[in-house]
Amino acid sequence: MARTKSSPKKKSAKKSPARAKKTAKRTTKRAAVLTPETRGSLLRPPDGYDELVRRFVDAWNENPTLKVTELSAKKLASMLARAERAFEKESAYEQKVAARMLPLRDARMVAEDAVWRSVLDAYAVAKAQGRRIPALEEAFSFFGDKLGGRRPSSEPVTPAEPTE
Repeated sequence: MARTKSSPKKKSAKKSPARAKKTAKRTTKRAAVLTPETRGSLLRPPDGYDELVRRFVDAWNENPTLKVTELSAKKLASMLARAERAFEKESAYEQKVAARMLPLRDARMVAEDAVWRSVLDAYAVAKAQGRRIPALEEAFSFFGDKLGGRRPSSEPVTPAEPTE
């Protein structure tokens, strides 16, 4: 039955303080996924930039006459700490993912190995039969060209003329 205005509404139970904290933790703000264009426009700090920023903050604290609109040494240090926490989270997650990816990567590598060995064997046969059947040699010449080890067949090598 559909509810009407006159039907009584159910009351929900109040959450205990402990449950409210759990809910608050689960609803933490997540970073937005960047578009490729936005990701490409972000600056990429050099390796070891964190130490450089710390030195900058120290120098700024020693020279408080530096005034930058909407930025202070304290805020810069806080921004660095946030970036470091994000890096630590990313690294920990990356390790977990890498461990889970290992069996998948191994399976892919075994499958690719089987395919590549098979195609190389088949090409070797096609190449051998191509000596007797020119149509086969021509049909599979692209493969040898791509490998880079193809020698021209039945074309005599002509020495280059010496230049004076």
